[in-house]
Amino acid sequence: MWITVLGLAIAVNFEPMRLGLITLALGRPRPALQLMAFLSGSFLMSITAGLIVLFVVRPGMLGAPQFSTAKVQIAFGVLAMFTAAVLASKLRLGHFSRAPDTALAPGGGPPPPGLPRTVAFVQSRVKGLVHNGSPWFSGAMGSAIALPSIDYLALLVLIATSGATPSIQLGLLVTFVVVANAIVAIPIASLLVAPAATRAKLESMRAWVLTRSRRDVALILTVAGTALVGLGVAGL
Repeated sequence: MWITVLGLAIAVNFEPMRLGLITLALGRPRPALQLMAFLSGSFLMSITAGLIVLFVVRPGMLGAPQFSTAKVQIAFGVLAMFTAAVLASKLRLGHFSRAPDTALAPGGGPPPPGLPRTVAFVQSRVKGLVHNGSPWFSGAMGSAIALPSIDYLALLVLIATSGATPSIQLGLLVTFVVVANAIVAIPIASLLVAPAATRAKLESMRAWVLTRSRRDVALILTVAGTALVGLGVAGL
């Protein structure tokens, strides 16, 4: 269980969206304060959602007792390997996406005359929030990136059905959240010592992740999926 939680938490640190938002926070005034706000928002959202699922909603209400840790690990592993197979194939993932060539009104006609002005106003407001020095925007970004996703909820169900005591479940939750936010916590300390070098390293890391090919990601998912299946089979 601990290996599974640590593995998933480490993987969260390298999500391109998370790295992009961290880089955005670093580019704002007082970057250390921005990262602190980002970390606080992310930590608060993750811990709150985890406590609600584990100790308020309770597994019995979700019909989860029929699951076992081993079976959930195998399901995670199979899903990861299936995703890897799709990525490694030549299937164009955007083939079924809708090309946004022309904005349409709800009735199917052209957009109302006032719509471009409204869009421009919203864009200007968003740009103002991004470029001002308020840490509230960074805190909101941290909370948004930590909104409970399907994989996080599945992990919580895995913890809830592990049979561990409430104190161990709480320890697993806190461990996951702390490790998953290491990519934010480490730069905070580094910024205080070498701010310029920290920004350069984070930007290069983000660029490296974004330039990985589909097959690179597929290889990582295959390794992770195989490990999870192996752990699950061993626990049956």
